[in-house]
Amino acid sequence: MRGFARNNSPASVPTVADGFGLETAVLANLAVGVVLVGAENGEMIYTNDCWDRMFGYEPGELLGSHVAVVNAATDETPEARAQAIFDALARDGVWSGEVLNVRKDGSRFWTASSISRLEQADSTPAWIAVQTDITDRMAADDLLAESEQRYRRLFDASPAALAMIDGNLRLTLVNQRFADILDYEREELQGMLLSDLTYPDDVQLRTELRHSVLSGDTSHYRLEERLVTREGGVVPVAFSATIVRSPDGAPLTEVAMIEPLKPGRP
Repeated sequence: MRGFARNNSPASVPTVADGFGLETAVLANLAVGVVLVGAENGEMIYTNDCWDRMFGYEPGELLGSHVAVVNAATDETPEARAQAIFDALARDGVWSGEVLNVRKDGSRFWTASSISRLEQADSTPAWIAVQTDITDRMAADDLLAESEQRYRRLFDASPAALAMIDGNLRLTLVNQRFADILDYEREELQGMLLSDLTYPDDVQLRTELRHSVLSGDTSHYRLEERLVTREGGVVPVAFSATIVRSPDGAPLTEVAMIEPLKPGRP
């Protein structure tokens, strides 16, 4: 086989079998998984120790095997996934992305993979891939996404009229109750400036109260003001808002709630 082979020395330093001009000792001791794959046949021709440990194989155990063997089956076969990556490499010369892999014991895990072409004179064309285990990060991302979806469902279903407002006083998210009070579609309101929905005479007071919250003088504010409906009507509301801050105290977003006031109230 053309490519890399491991020797039996105590240091287990890989040797070059076919003249790839690489610092193989460096590759062997990298703290990331490195695999070389033949560009012509997709067979693995070198793996470093970190890669072997990551995938649960003995040193050199998979040399000569097609790289698809370490791809986990999803909605596409391992072979189809490998071929899609090879096609992208043939087209662009590089590829990077996240791959669901399978270890020797059958357990699945995610890796971030960066692949590029390795070509040297008198050597077999090959792809060199650097892989890192990102399973924990992916799990954390999934938990965060689940939490965000749960929050979004609660936000959408809330009987209170809620809106999220960015630092430029632009509505970034509103729920159905908020839209109903102003007789808008939710999609119409999202992206509008709060000042465009506020009766002109009431803008100044809310601006002053909001600045007081942003400066840290108070955590929230409440006022009675008038908002303008889609058809130009005026709706008196109680407007309450709280600034959500990052751990370092920087404002992230403003969460606002409006409550229609009974007719006759100022």
